[in-house]
Amino acid sequence: MPLESAEAIVIGSYVFNEQDKIVHLLTSCNGIQKIVAPGSSKGKNRFGSLLELFTEGEFFFYRKEDRELATLSKGDIITSYFETVSEPGRIFYFYLIAEIVMKFVPPNFNTERIYKLIKSVLNSSRKGTEMKYLILYFMVWILRIEGMMFETGKCHKCNSQHNMKVWVMPDFRGVVCEKCRNGEGLLLEKTGVEFIEWTKRKSASEIFKTLSSEEYRKVFRILKNKIEYHGEFSMNSSRYLVDLN
Repeated sequence: MPLESAEAIVIGSYVFNEQDKIVHLLTSCNGIQKIVAPGSSKGKNRFGSLLELFTEGEFFFYRKEDRELATLSKGDIITSYFETVSEPGRIFYFYLIAEIVMKFVPPNFNTERIYKLIKSVLNSSRKGTEMKYLILYFMVWILRIEGMMFETGKCHKCNSQHNMKVWVMPDFRGVVCEKCRNGEGLLLEKTGVEFIEWTKRKSASEIFKTLSSEEYRKVFRILKNKIEYHGEFSMNSSRYLVDLN
């Protein structure tokens, strides 16, 4: 049984039986992998902090012909983000990021850009960037990477630009201006449009400072609804984000 390896980030795990866990790994380029980590549900196990949420590591595993899942053999930590991720003011934001990736990213999807996006969010959070900003940045870009982010800079119907406010279409194909509006209910203010456009050319480490608390919530609700609409799932972790609900 040849040993395989992958550079990956842990995005989730659950108890498989009395001794083992199933671990979800976001690899740097080969999609999301599910592997068995033997003995990892014990109080003390040989993998230690390698399996903590959002730990980046080099994972070594092998496959048996009669088993669907690969088995983790060993691993080395590349970067531990435990202190950043487990901080009480951040943990539920990271739960939401992990939930979106596991539920929204298709099987066998090229994950190279998502891997870099998550690394950028983790490093920016470690430097003190607010999570309510980073979660919006992440959600905009996960939609862009999957080719699902609608155009915010112009009206979908009349192509007018630089509108003071726009409304998101029910099927999330785009936005319409006030003149073309016909029952659309999700309002995106000018600063919300500017934020989404701004993310096209800026990194997660830079700060967009003109969104008010209410505007953060509006943009979050629109992005959340779009992800749920296309992914056909509910973002359960979002209920704990008090600042954005």
